[in-house]
Amino acid sequence: MTTYSIRPATVDDAPQINAHRKRVSEESYNGTSWSTGEYQRTDDEQREAIEKALAQDNTLMLVAEADAQIIGLAAAWGGVRWASRHVVGIGIDVHADWRNKGVGTALMRGLLDWARANPIIHRVELEVLTNNPRALHVYEKLGFVVEGRRRDAFFKDGVFVDILVMSLLLGEAQAAPVDYTSGPIPDELDTKYPRNVYETLANYHAEEGWFIRVMVSELRTPLATIKGYTQLWLEYFPDGEFTEEEKREFLEQILQITERELESINTFQRLTELKTNQLKLHSEVLAFQSVVEEVWSFQSAFDSKPLSELIDAKKQIIKINLAGNEAQILADRGQLVHALAEIILNAHHYTPPGGEISIESAVEGDMLHVTIADTGTGIPPEELPHVYDMFWRGQQAQEHFSSHDGLGLTIARGLIERMRGRIWIESEVGVGTRVHLLLPLAKSS
Repeated sequence: MTTYSIRPATVDDAPQINAHRKRVSEESYNGTSWSTGEYQRTDDEQREAIEKALAQDNTLMLVAEADAQIIGLAAAWGGVRWASRHVVGIGIDVHADWRNKGVGTALMRGLLDWARANPIIHRVELEVLTNNPRALHVYEKLGFVVEGRRRDAFFKDGVFVDILVMSLLLGEAQAAPVDYTSGPIPDELDTKYPRNVYETLANYHAEEGWFIRVMVSELRTPLATIKGYTQLWLEYFPDGEFTEEEKREFLEQILQITERELESINTFQRLTELKTNQLKLHSEVLAFQSVVEEVWSFQSAFDSKPLSELIDAKKQIIKINLAGNEAQILADRGQLVHALAEIILNAHHYTPPGGEISIESAVEGDMLHVTIADTGTGIPPEELPHVYDMFWRGQQAQEHFSSHDGLGLTIARGLIERMRGRIWIESEVGVGTRVHLLLPLAKSS
């Protein structure tokens, strides 16, 4: 294999550096802040940047070179004010053909060796996209620690991406040997560095207390009903005052309520796991059409029949148009079925008998755009911002659906986002509602 070398950049490297960066920016999932093809710096502008780096005693640019071609670039830019001269920000990009071969780590070690020898520098910092777990793993091995998480900091490849802010205080952290064979996966990142990292402890306890109060309220009535049935059984049934058929009906009522509340508890558990980033997902390559076919057998905790029977009972019309129905997505089958079913159940509840519910999909870049629309009552503008709130129910639900728990869209949104997707809703009163989903497509081999 061709070897490479690391050296400081010179002004004469400007054209090659630009050519390298343009190549990187044109790659999908390039791990940088550039969108595809966005890099437009001219050679003169690049020369000015290199000259500026050479003029500062707390700034350095390194290049990785193989066969007289630049294959990687690293820059450490120091603060210009006296109060921040000790801080340098690092950025690294490597040509796709040379990734996972130690080039990025060699560039990073070169920057860190220079920073440790520089008496001005005390703090080194960088940002890494959460969809680049391998880079995060390498940075952690080099001694960097995560200080925070910026939510939806970039919109790349059709999806919002979070950023982890990392830093290294020189002299306080020792670099460990880098293991290139393993590293955290995205689900583990969400558990280790949760998206709600910036919520205050006071807000967390307030929400926790409110959640417990709602749980107690939701469970009190069915448990009281089970208790009442049981007391009646113990008091009257031994004396033979009821027929065998009545006894059976009595027990079936107890069983039905118990099963329903167990399902409710499972729903609360799933919600808690989502809120605390503890829900384990098992991503696999799926045909979206097969997922839709499975949705109709879904039965929620608050409905006694599968989704297909509920829709048939209201004589609602289902229209399905899956453009490019061979599309393969990357998702957890069971959790995606649950999320889609919750959305369609909402459409079912708010659409009158004979109304229409449609499911459409189309490939858009690296994502599958799914639209679930209904001809229901619609959501008033003032209620739309609350549709994802836990246990929130609009005026329609309060008037017509006493058993509706208000958790469907909360859970659906949490599941879709955990699967690296996005959800948003459009609605018009008297016309209907459209729920949009973006789901990541599986990469072709």
